[in-house]
Amino acid sequence: MLNRMSSPNLVSGNAIAYVAGMTCIFLGSYALEKVREQLNRSLDSNPENFQDGITLDALGQLTRSENVALQRSAAQMLMDRAMHDENLQDIVLSCQNTSDRLDRLKACTTLGLLSKNDENRPKILRCGGLEALAGCLIDADSDLTLKRVTIIGVFDLIYNSDENKDCLVEFGMLPALLEILEVCVYNHMQENVNT
Repeated sequence: MLNRMSSPNLVSGNAIAYVAGMTCIFLGSYALEKVREQLNRSLDSNPENFQDGITLDALGQLTRSENVALQRSAAQMLMDRAMHDENLQDIVLSCQNTSDRLDRLKACTTLGLLSKNDENRPKILRCGGLEALAGCLIDADSDLTLKRVTIIGVFDLIYNSDENKDCLVEFGMLPALLEILEVCVYNHMQENVNT
């Protein structure tokens, strides 16, 4: 008799659990679909919104990942961010900052990397990148490492442009370039003699 009395309660309990479970599944899939729609809408309208949500620290960690695809993607995102107007202007100004040698070296290195892309060159030139690099090159306080990094950026910016090549003379870079070449040739000769 006890089994007969609890059977209807058991059946109704199972039915309630079934309905509750199905409701959770339905609501969960509905919520997931809405999140996917929102994500797709934000990515379709502007994929940079997604990329801008990733912190610089996280991108830095991704560039050191063992996964080469992640490294390349993170590096590209960093370069894209660097080419934003306000960021590029800050980089150019940092090249002119003589008080912090490490920041100056990082800024010149970044300009050199950015200038390797043909699409970036006009924007870098408009922001005064060539003048900033010229300042680093002719600055007597700049060390050889900074000057070497700077030369790479300068040559990438003047490559295939006679107008930009004229800037070598206009900005007074030729004597500095000749001096660096002499130092590098001398150092190379010394290394060959010592080996």
